[in-house]
Amino acid sequence: MAAVDAAAPEPLDVLIDRAGAAVARAVLDELGGGYGRRVAVLVGKGSNGADGRVAAERLGRRGVRTSVVDAASA
Repeated sequence: MAAVDAAAPEPLDVLIDRAGAAVARAVLDELGGGYGRRVAVLVGKGSNGADGRVAAERLGRRGVRTSVVDAASA
């Protein structure tokens, strides 16, 4: 996976932000809005976990109460 990340045309932090934003948009669409909703975000280690954390942060900006659960420590 590191080779794929290194070959990406954008820096890793940009890709993580875009992925997290896309997940947050999909969740908001599924919920029909965000304010007052509750969502648990299960994250792992590495970039995929970072995507989930970005999604949780963006959902929080839209009024969603998020709980981030780190699978590595669960």
